[in-house]
Amino acid sequence: TGSPLPASGYGNPFLWTGQHYDAATNLYLYQYRAYSPTLGRFLQRDPIGYADGMNMYQYAGSNAIGAIDPLGLQKDPPGYHGPVVRQPRKQSGNPSSGAPPKRGPRKNPEKNKYNTDRTNCEPADAMRREIEDLADEIDDLNNTIDQLNNDIGKLDGSIRQLLTQEGVLCKLLIEAEIGKIYFEEASNKAAIGSMTVAVVGIFVPGPGWVIAGVAIGGVLIDGGGLYFALKSGDRAAVVQAIKDDINQIDLQKAYARGQMAAKSAEIARRQNEIKNRRNRIQELLNAAANAQARCDEEKKSNQPNGGETGGHGGGGGGRKGGIICGPQGCTTG
Repeated sequence: TGSPLPASGYGNPFLWTGQHYDAATNLYLYQYRAYSPTLGRFLQRDPIGYADGMNMYQYAGSNAIGAIDPLGLQKDPPGYHGPVVRQPRKQSGNPSSGAPPKRGPRKNPEKNKYNTDRTNCEPADAMRREIEDLADEIDDLNNTIDQLNNDIGKLDGSIRQLLTQEGVLCKLLIEAEIGKIYFEEASNKAAIGSMTVAVVGIFVPGPGWVIAGVAIGGVLIDGGGLYFALKSGDRAAVVQAIKDDINQIDLQKAYARGQMAAKSAEIARRQNEIKNRRNRIQELLNAAANAQARCDEEKKSNQPNGGETGGHGGGGGGRKGGIICGPQGCTTG
């Protein structure tokens, strides 16, 4: 394995993923977070919380080949977990014989709403095949809607978490403006007024402990900026760090709400597509019924009528193979 270059050989500061590389700190500066190529992770939690996955420090879902994260917020495409290959529908029977395939019990909820059994009436059967394809598309759309609703739920949870953090920060801001600021570097113990601040870190083999942020009452409220302000002992720096955190939370809430609105609009669009497909299915059902009726009528007209096949001595007239037979004998029709 190689090691990160300290700088571009051509003086270009935009390196991996097109982000600005800060040679002094050995970090890539994304819009919302900083990425460490040494640790292979972001240094701050994901501002949108768990909306993009349970690991809030990983880059692009730990899949830098198949996805990107241009802002340090959410992998693109969202929900990417590797390529998905849709398996073709399995059919039994002999496709080359022209006979309709034998189908097992249907597990597709949308298909269960319609009777698409084949009857060897090709015009009607063609429409039934289209109905099945439309039903498959409706199920795919419903699955997408379920995923979008799940994403909205995660975003809503993230907003609630941000509101909790914001409430703590607002109380902390009041304490910072009027209370005593205490920080003990040896033990990383800190307090702002009457509120105790816990320094949160993670242990990484090699670098050792890395500061991940500070927490109050078990609530992580900062990605590290407040820690360095506390360490400096400058009240103005502490107050400004808290205000920056509050402003950052406002941006995160606005982003999450924008994502929720976009996903809600996408759900409405998908629901409209489902409605259009169901309308088309109803048209096909009516057309297939009419085509089936015509097929049945043609089959009926091509079948001999038992009452018209009497022999020469029969009492009733009938038609058989183009010959008209009656009591006096048979003549060509």
